[in-house]
Amino acid sequence: MPSLLADRNQRDSAGPVDAVRHTRTESSTSMEPEAPDENDPQWQRAHQAWALVLDVDAEGLSKQDLREVYRVLRVKRMERPAFLERLPGAVRRGARVDLEAAHEALSRAGIPCRLVRR
Repeated sequence: MPSLLADRNQRDSAGPVDAVRHTRTESSTSMEPEAPDENDPQWQRAHQAWALVLDVDAEGLSKQDLREVYRVLRVKRMERPAFLERLPGAVRRGARVDLEAAHEALSRAGIPCRLVRR
């Protein structure tokens, strides 16, 4: 009785069977990279395409305004001194969709800020 392993080796040594030919579409063989979709949130996050900019320095904010900024942007206590040194300037970077809620909340609180395409 021949072993199954011997049968398999014979089959493999006979060469590949060309039963089905796989064809490629023109787009799958193209070696050109696709143009990035700059409106894609994942692309924007990876490239930090947008920035939330506060247009006021730390001295121009009241204590209440500072508390609101810290709350909206979730700034930890130990990060606050470095955060204040960046003002005025970009305080967050990423996708527009991720920054819009913070921009709206800060604008409603009367804190001058804007979203900037980088």
